[in-house]
Amino acid sequence: MSTVGAVVVVGASAGGVEALRTLIAGLPADLPAAVCVTLHIPPTVVSALPRILSRAGTLPASHPPDGAPLLAGHVYVAPADRHLLLDGDRVRLSPGPPEHGHRPAIDPLFRSAAQHWGALVAGVVLSGSGGDGTGGLAAVAARGGAAFAQAPQEALFPRMPRSAAERVSGCHVLPVARLAPALAAFAAEVSGAAVQRPDPSPTEPPRPAPGLPDLPDLPAGVTDALRVAVRSLEEKAELSERLSATALARGSTTTAERYRRAGAEASHAGAAIRELILRIGAAGP
Repeated sequence: MSTVGAVVVVGASAGGVEALRTLIAGLPADLPAAVCVTLHIPPTVVSALPRILSRAGTLPASHPPDGAPLLAGHVYVAPADRHLLLDGDRVRLSPGPPEHGHRPAIDPLFRSAAQHWGALVAGVVLSGSGGDGTGGLAAVAARGGAAFAQAPQEALFPRMPRSAAERVSGCHVLPVARLAPALAAFAAEVSGAAVQRPDPSPTEPPRPAPGLPDLPDLPAGVTDALRVAVRSLEEKAELSERLSATALARGSTTTAERYRRAGAEASHAGAAIRELILRIGAAGP
């Protein structure tokens, strides 16, 4: 088993497959990092991305099973209808609520990587037409990790990398062909340094929210999914509040307000689901 010294998390959407191919093709076979990739795909699609990326370069790519160990020099690709998360030295597949209209989504992967790996994470946002990835990349940077974005002018869909480049402090904006050498250098540097992993609190995958009743009349797993959804939204609200405070301290009032609104939306949604569970539980059989 190859020791993981760092983690590279990559998010892409529309126009991202070719960028991913170029990025993976440039990474060395002895990369001392695990690479985790989320590409927005429809929930019913069987993704061919692992095969495409395995053929693009020297690193093997796969859809990992839930709980698979992280290995250096391996590429882990989010499957359809599941968020790819990091839980310490293992990957998790979560049926948590969609974010930005997507499952898999980029932000959950980036947040979990930041929580568990801190300054040992490099986050990369590639071509895409939405805003997914910006919040997660900000979480990576807030925990001391490195933030990268594809140069928007070369991306087929520039909105997603432009959002990350403009809103994440210290983001390195590079053509995709230059991202691989930069990521390899980052992995080599932090793997050889005495960088400590953080105490991952709160943890991902999200804990079921406490204080909610069981709902035995619902299909198996539905109650657990609802409770996990509540906790996921509550943790997103907490993180958004912290990021808003950080942005405000740096004088970026626009970014602070955007995180404040995102936190409020997550908090309201979590409260609505929590209230629904309580009402169903109170109604009884």
